[in-house]
Amino acid sequence: MSKTLGQLEGVVTLITGGGSGLGRAIVGRFVTEGALVGVIDHDKDKLAALTDEYGDAVLTIHGDVRHIEDHQHAVSSIVDRFGRLDSLVGAAAINEYASRLEQIPLDKLEGALDEVMAVNFKGYLFAAVAARAELAKTKGSITLTLSTSGFYPGASGPLYTLSKHAGVGVVRQLAFEYSPDVRVNAVIPGGIAGSDLRGPVTLGQEGTSLNTLDRDQQVADMTPVSRMPRDEEYPPIYVLLAGRESTLATGSFIFWDGGLGLVGHGMTRDLGT
Repeated sequence: MSKTLGQLEGVVTLITGGGSGLGRAIVGRFVTEGALVGVIDHDKDKLAALTDEYGDAVLTIHGDVRHIEDHQHAVSSIVDRFGRLDSLVGAAAINEYASRLEQIPLDKLEGALDEVMAVNFKGYLFAAVAARAELAKTKGSITLTLSTSGFYPGASGPLYTLSKHAGVGVVRQLAFEYSPDVRVNAVIPGGIAGSDLRGPVTLGQEGTSLNTLDRDQQVADMTPVSRMPRDEEYPPIYVLLAGRESTLATGSFIFWDGGLGLVGHGMTRDLGT
């Protein structure tokens, strides 16, 4: 009996922030679909766990998404190992856990802003710049993870919201600039059960995440599907966008969010500090 090929059989992908949360779920689904995956993450223990689970299908690269040199190293390592690069998926992000700017101490505001923008904005831009030449060779794709906070205020930290709005501009500019050789799209998730999205070190929130704040019911109440989505429900759209049948998709913003984009965020929620 012949083997049934996955939707990403032979596709080589770089995933940023693939050590935990949504990024890790995407890694697992891509491997299941036959992809060869390179993962850049700052956490060596999480990278080791990926190697233990997926073996030679995953190449782990220890790095910091805030530095373009680390992205360049990741791309060259993947090409050396797998011979090519077909897709880039951006999933690394942080979220400062404050409801309003006034909750962030003035003496920490600049540092917190720099940290959030460095991960959420520079991390995506630098990855795209580093991967462009190799992706152009394969007529590949870039899929960046944004958020409903890139379109609506009130559910996440204000700096996170600003950074995700900036991400919308990254997708639009690069989809225009990189055409016709590289497709650039964005997935817009809603809530994710057990999310490990951490806060900035500047604010002492490196141990804080949506998981520790226990907001599942709150998010479920504001989401039309009336539940908190699970991380494994998100990767199918990434598979589609990275696959060979999405030749017309570029500059697209795909709301894969349980309907949250239909209603927005409503009144500002108290995220804690």
